[in-house]
Amino acid sequence: MPKVTIVGGGIAGLSAGLRLVERGFDVTLCEEDDFIGGKLGAHPHPDKYPEDFHEHSYHMYLNWYHNFWQIIDQIGIRDAFVAQHFFTALRRGERPVELKDARSIRDMLSDLTSGRRQCRPCTCISSR
Repeated sequence: MPKVTIVGGGIAGLSAGLRLVERGFDVTLCEEDDFIGGKLGAHPHPDKYPEDFHEHSYHMYLNWYHNFWQIIDQIGIRDAFVAQHFFTALRRGERPVELKDARSIRDMLSDLTSGRRQCRPCTCISSR
């Protein structure tokens, strides 16, 4: 049986480990923290906030994350999540940018142009 070591127990490491185990690999997962899930997780801080959880980062589950939803269905916990069809990114001093599930040509074109920014003057320094 082939052996694989995965460094990092975030969603990417966990997903890779799951799929490799399904294909017959012997997987070892190494994680620096005392919890897995990476930026997808939440964990308690009993000393500071005994009745609250620290939400680490990403908590949006966009409906176009097909691999994520496939794993969630496979392990039977879909009812604990709500799929989002869009999100809005806020940047200081700029207009809000909305990205949507591309259900139409109009939505797709909007998504493709959402990252455009005005070019700001800059200074380039060359070593030549």
